[in-house]
Amino acid sequence: MAEDNPDEPETSKLIAPADFDGPTKNRRCTDVFCSLLLVIAWIAMTGIGAYAVTNGDYRFVLFPIDYDGNICGTDFGDVDMTDFEYFYFINIFTGGVCVKECPSIEENLTDVHTLVTYGGLFQTDDAFLPADAIEIGNYSTADGAITCTDLTCYP
Repeated sequence: MAEDNPDEPETSKLIAPADFDGPTKNRRCTDVFCSLLLVIAWIAMTGIGAYAVTNGDYRFVLFPIDYDGNICGTDFGDVDMTDFEYFYFINIFTGGVCVKECPSIEENLTDVHTLVTYGGLFQTDDAFLPADAIEIGNYSTADGAITCTDLTCYP
């Protein structure tokens, strides 16, 4: 290098031998099997996508689904949820419920005496949120909807 050796001119370049063809002479496809797997995966996913579009319902992908199988924001399912287009998680194991709008609490940030349950909004006497603070879809006909009482939710 010119920096290491002051006698070497700065314009010197590496010159390849005359019989050097470069790295492209012996190139070939080395992953034929992986390329075939990729093409097969593309074909399979295209087939699955075409089947899903013709026989499936896109709303299962675009809209949230509550714990009872109703699609929030649509009338598809057991209950008409067109007015309840937002999803509120109750817990990560069983999902949540459809609500009319996302709840917001202006002061105190929490109300430990108000619970969003599968049976609707449950409040104790000490709750400071109004009873209509969170509008939940009607789950009265849902199988397994557990309602809270003072004994089960607040012992």
